[in-house]
Amino acid sequence: AKKWIGPDTRVIKLDGKAVLPGLHDCHDNLVDGGVNLNECNLNEVKSVEKVLSIVESYARSHPDKKWITGAGWSLALFENGCPTKELLDKIVPDRPVCLASQDYHSAWVNTKALELAGITSETENPRGGIIEKTDGQPNGTLRESAIDLVSRLAPKSTLEEHLKGLRRAQKLANQLGITSIQDALVNNMIFDAYNTLSENGELTVKVAGAIRIDPDEDDKKQVRAIEELRKKIKGDRFRITSAKLFMDGVIEAKTAALIDSYNDEKKSNGLVLFEADRLKKLVSLLESKNIQVHVHAIGDKAVKETLDAFENCDHPERTSKLRNHIAHLELVDAKDRARFQKLNVGATIQALWAHRDDYVSKLTEPVLGGERSKGIYPIRGLFDANARLVGGSDWPVSSLNPFHAMEVAVRRCPPGGKDSSVWLPQERVPLRGMLEAYTINGAYTNHQDERTGSIEPGKAADLIVLDKDPFGVPAHKIHDLKVLLTLLDGKEVYREEGFLEKESLK
Repeated sequence: AKKWIGPDTRVIKLDGKAVLPGLHDCHDNLVDGGVNLNECNLNEVKSVEKVLSIVESYARSHPDKKWITGAGWSLALFENGCPTKELLDKIVPDRPVCLASQDYHSAWVNTKALELAGITSETENPRGGIIEKTDGQPNGTLRESAIDLVSRLAPKSTLEEHLKGLRRAQKLANQLGITSIQDALVNNMIFDAYNTLSENGELTVKVAGAIRIDPDEDDKKQVRAIEELRKKIKGDRFRITSAKLFMDGVIEAKTAALIDSYNDEKKSNGLVLFEADRLKKLVSLLESKNIQVHVHAIGDKAVKETLDAFENCDHPERTSKLRNHIAHLELVDAKDRARFQKLNVGATIQALWAHRDDYVSKLTEPVLGGERSKGIYPIRGLFDANARLVGGSDWPVSSLNPFHAMEVAVRRCPPGGKDSSVWLPQERVPLRGMLEAYTINGAYTNHQDERTGSIEPGKAADLIVLDKDPFGVPAHKIHDLKVLLTLLDGKEVYREEGFLEKESLK
């Protein structure tokens, strides 16, 4: 490198600090997360009383809002993951309330919202959704597509609010060392936000976007719409690369698709939102348009049927070049793990979820039973089967901090819990595997590994400086790693106050 040092070159001595490639988060909702920071935010709230206090305070401090909206409440706080409308009616009786759960697969609404949506005891479950009822009456909890019955009536955030949210969120991403993302759910307004900042030269992350395919709409029409959006892109840091498919829901709401039925009185197998023949045709259509497939699949049946579609579409050899990926992977049949490598399908994991929290102990293990619960989040099993692990946060569902997720994957304990009991220790993953998941594997998934994702001559200077060598700290300290500097294409997009004596980089 010395031959490139000239009179205008700045040489920085790191004195034991570490340089890594910029980090890639391949399952993120960056704009939505930024917008949610300005709404009724219930993330990390540990009691029902505190949740209600925050909602009441938010409603009181926003008297002009026609709807009270927000997100982040934990299903584990409520019996069977079902909060009731009466709790909200007591604190906000005069306006509709619609609060998405932490995983966004349930919503909690009050009586006013149910009345505006016309939801009564006679209302049937919509396709792919559940209206939870008590004694035949809607109780205030909606699952999956049933959420739309209410949420579509609420006022939509403006483009200006989306732009403000994106600016907030990308600052946070850069502070955490994230230089590239795949936004897992880009709608028209989110598209406009990314496109505006990209055109203006304000975008400080490289964004690959995924457009949702709605199972209730025509597939060909939706694919044509993706092609039209691609033509509108301006700037060089934003692309539309993928289609997003929700194959199922989540285990805690009993909407994830399982091979064997849930251990409850209904003995259902959950919901499959794309039937096998349609999915095969859809994958073939997307492949013909060079559109990557990004699939939400939680249950083992959803994973299996997704892999089947990749293997049995019209041109599987061409489909493998799309670098399709499946996100979440809470349950994966042991026989399917080797298929990820065979079909060149990325395993996009949200490793922060892979410890035994209340979601697992109160809502997941009871409906799976002991034997199946031994295979929850089989990250090491996928790693050993040579699946390409890809890092993703699903923010704002969970923390955007990649080092929190890496520590959980390495230890199978909550971040920082030095003496915490290890959950499913056979699923612990080497740190190197997790660093690859968030660097070169993420770049590969986003089709940009030839220009970023590793430190090599000729690649973009997407680099971060950490305060410590991640291989030199105890495993329970990985979450404490701090980003001191983030460079995107060689330009500073974040610097810790005081680092380099507050001087700017050239």
